[in-house]
Amino acid sequence: MRVIAMVEQNGVHMLLMQLKQGHEEVLDVLYPRYARVFYAYARHNRLSHEDAEDIVQTTFWRALDRIGSYDEVYGGGERWLWSICKNLVIDSLRGKTALELPAELLSGEESDPA
Repeated sequence: MRVIAMVEQNGVHMLLMQLKQGHEEVLDVLYPRYARVFYAYARHNRLSHEDAEDIVQTTFWRALDRIGSYDEVYGGGERWLWSICKNLVIDSLRGKTALELPAELLSGEESDPA
């Protein structure tokens, strides 16, 4: 069982490394793999259905937004994603407005980095 967990962890690390290199399609693999468990974690912590859905969405938005800080030496893979999710749940339980998405995401517009 431990070997399987190590293989899984390395797989997530490699996916995050690809995301860091600009391959956003990796989210199409990560989202189905983690959305349900992140949602269940938020609900287990007594967040509403809507708040739990917001936690899931914001977790992946933050992962994309902060992928530059992902440390390829230290790695972490799944732990890195879970830390984002757990911190959002904690912030939500504390009543912070951590789940607010950037205005450009809410309006459907994308900001031009150039």
